[in-house]
Amino acid sequence: MSLSFEPVWNLPIAVIVMVSTFLLVLWTYPPRVRHHSPFTRRLLITLRLASVLILSIAMFRPGLTLENETESEPGELIVLADASRSMGLKDGVGGLSRREIMLESLQEIRSQVSHQEDLKLSLYNFSAEPEAVEEISVEQTEGTQTSLGSTLQWIKKEASQKDIRAIFLLSDGAQRAVAPYDIDPLPEAMQLGANQLRVNTIPFGSTGFADNVSDLAVQDVQISQVGYEKKVVPVRVRIRAIGAAGKKIRVQMLVENRRGVKLGEAGVMSPALAQEGATPFADIQVREESETVTAELSWFPEYPGEYKLAFRAEPLDGEIQTNNNTKHSMITILKGGVRVAYIDRHRAENMAVRSVGSAEKIQIDTYWVVMGKLISRANIPPQVFSPQEYDVFIIGDVPADQLGREALEKLKERVDEGAGLMMIGGLQSFGGGGYAGTPLEEVLPVLMSPTQRQIESKLNTENHFTDELKMVPTQAGQYHYLMQLGGETMSAWQALPPLNGANKILPKNNFAEILAVDGQNHPLLISQDYGAGRVLAFAGDTSYLWILAGHFEEAQRFWQQLVLWLAHKEEDTDQPVWVRITPRILSSGQQANFQFGARDEEGKPLTENIEFKVTVKRPNGEMVEVTPRTQGNRFLADFQETNEPGDYWVQVQALRNNRPVGYHAWGRFQVEQTDLELDNPAADPGMLQQIASATGGSFVEPEELESFLERLERIQQETRDPEVIRLWDNWWFLLLFVGLISSEWTIRKMRGLV
Repeated sequence: MSLSFEPVWNLPIAVIVMVSTFLLVLWTYPPRVRHHSPFTRRLLITLRLASVLILSIAMFRPGLTLENETESEPGELIVLADASRSMGLKDGVGGLSRREIMLESLQEIRSQVSHQEDLKLSLYNFSAEPEAVEEISVEQTEGTQTSLGSTLQWIKKEASQKDIRAIFLLSDGAQRAVAPYDIDPLPEAMQLGANQLRVNTIPFGSTGFADNVSDLAVQDVQISQVGYEKKVVPVRVRIRAIGAAGKKIRVQMLVENRRGVKLGEAGVMSPALAQEGATPFADIQVREESETVTAELSWFPEYPGEYKLAFRAEPLDGEIQTNNNTKHSMITILKGGVRVAYIDRHRAENMAVRSVGSAEKIQIDTYWVVMGKLISRANIPPQVFSPQEYDVFIIGDVPADQLGREALEKLKERVDEGAGLMMIGGLQSFGGGGYAGTPLEEVLPVLMSPTQRQIESKLNTENHFTDELKMVPTQAGQYHYLMQLGGETMSAWQALPPLNGANKILPKNNFAEILAVDGQNHPLLISQDYGAGRVLAFAGDTSYLWILAGHFEEAQRFWQQLVLWLAHKEEDTDQPVWVRITPRILSSGQQANFQFGARDEEGKPLTENIEFKVTVKRPNGEMVEVTPRTQGNRFLADFQETNEPGDYWVQVQALRNNRPVGYHAWGRFQVEQTDLELDNPAADPGMLQQIASATGGSFVEPEELESFLERLERIQQETRDPEVIRLWDNWWFLLLFVGLISSEWTIRKMRGLV
């Protein structure tokens, strides 16, 4: 312990001021108290001089310096070394791997710590989580993922148990992790910064590929989850090509052959066949050294079922990493699927019509017609009206001349062959759209006249109801498939809000059947057969109001029944037990989510007195039972044991009152055999910069490490400087001064000097 001073001014001036103040008091104060008794006089002068002394002490600002005692336990300098597979890449100067360059930096840290007796070096390898090691070697690069987030979490936990003096994180900086280790590192870094735990980061590795390295990677496959037998399925594949400038790459589609293969077993993958206009392969020209190209493929499924697909970019000459050349997908091919062509202009009713697309067995394609005073355009490809292209056609508020007579003639032929046709209300539907005198006049079940035709620039509502219309089934409609909404038919329809107007339509002959009317008995829905097909005329175009009023299920069911009836599919039934899996293609460790249920003979979901048994068959054949849970009226389950690549089969059994409901439902998902570390091994020094900044640490390039370590040692030495206790800057010093002044003033007051 020692005494130190920090005067307000430099020392000579402070001494002069102090002496001058004492002399001034001794010269001016005694004459003012000379008429008092010797005791009072001496007491007042002493109190005044003591007050001046206190002020002088404060002016010199004295302090006691306490020397720190020797630490009983040395602090720790923690080194966290990335041990993932990407650190084995030899993209450094002279062909050195990232790990080899890291060891050079580690040697510098070790030599700096070796002469500091109060500091202990602790070494850890990390990939998913840190692991303590005695030595760090080149060969320790077997980690299959890199989780910077969980590593930072570990630091926070360790800091509560250790005296950590410094932290070094040595990595390529690229976060490559799956659940439960896919933790965002930046929030964790900010928490460390708030706790004064600074992480110094050192980057290794190149941010790109070497000039002599070629690599193809299938990045993304865009394909519908559901398709239909004997309908072409379009596919779009995106490929990242590096080092392939001027080369052609072939992208090929492989399809699982499921003939003779039991459920729960995988079929053989073989190239898809080019048939019925399908193109299951493509040759893509690469122009840039680093470019993402797209291949447009298609497939013609002949049979229903669940198929595994693979999309493969044939490897380039000399390509080392080929694990990322293939990407898988899953698709369910349904039997008797319904494809719908919906032709209309943009309007609110689109919402209700397009709700049919939520049904698994219905696929709706929308073709928009742009109408206006200055522009009129219908972009409808001619093949829309080709044989076997669509099962159902829905025409909205579109005039006949926008479709053209040739298209209408083909549409008439399709209906005659068995396709379904429906026209819905609008100012330019039916007669208002000029369909009288066209090939569809013979097909549609309503009366139309050329005089009803409307001009786009002079639209009117002469042939329309403009009031609210309550739609209700006729006596025949109450028992018709189209008008069933569940429960008691009339009550269900009465609960729906009214339509906002409708076309004025009348049946053209006795073969047309009126299924729904308004309160004044005006027809709203008329059906009729034509050739092998079915036709509907729906006068309304505001059924979307049902959805807005909270009756989405009723509106959706109505429109889906219209489509299924038009396609002659109203008698089709689905299996009573079903299961859906999302996602169907997973990375290793990613969670699979199941939704399942059961339905009765009428297709209504079973939610009471129902139990489910869910089992997952792993790629090695092991059966794992999964615990289901409920969420409202939904039945769900999760599966996380997905570390093994391959096919996983999900079996769902439904029991009601301890009796099976239908057959077991099967589903499948696949865990990709991906290499997180090598599929895209580029380093990410930017992430390390952000981590260092968020924690208050430093981002240090390997070549700057030696000078940084010297600076760090000086800073640590300063943090161990002796503690100084300021004798003048505290409450009791101020209290002493106030006490002296108050005492003098009180005595002077009592003696009549104030």
